[in-house]
Amino acid sequence: MNEDTHPEDSQKEKQPAPFFRKFSFTIGDKVDVISANIVCLLFSSGLFWFAYTYDNGALFRILILFGIAAGVVGWATGIALSPYSTDEQSSFANISKAVYGFISGYILSKVDKQINRLFEITTANDFDKEMIIIAVFCTTAFFLAVCTTYVSRSYWHHTRKRAAMT
Repeated sequence: MNEDTHPEDSQKEKQPAPFFRKFSFTIGDKVDVISANIVCLLFSSGLFWFAYTYDNGALFRILILFGIAAGVVGWATGIALSPYSTDEQSSFANISKAVYGFISGYILSKVDKQINRLFEITTANDFDKEMIIIAVFCTTAFFLAVCTTYVSRSYWHHTRKRAAMT
């Protein structure tokens, strides 16, 4: 061993430059965030392809419109599920109470009619295939946005928290 080096120096972890430290990831975090975003991109491409090719694109515009709307709601939900701080968490709690009131009142009264229609189906001719396709498309876009936002914010947050502590 060289006299100029100390044993404890070789055991110290090398830290990135101060600017880059707040953006650094551990290997697990980096892989999780990147893989979540790649999976979201692949599934989103699949949704776009489905919208474009299903029934020669007859529902393309409506599927894209509803998919974007569901993605935005999913994105907001993902943000609400992964607050960065206790201040943000308390703000989200107040906002979620208002949103819950809106959902439980207005939206459920509108969705209830469609759900009742599903249970009244007696023959294949009564089955509204387009409504089911739109609902599944929107649900998929919603959960893609929630999952991607949650994973990205959660792991980015933990990384930022670790960097702030060092």
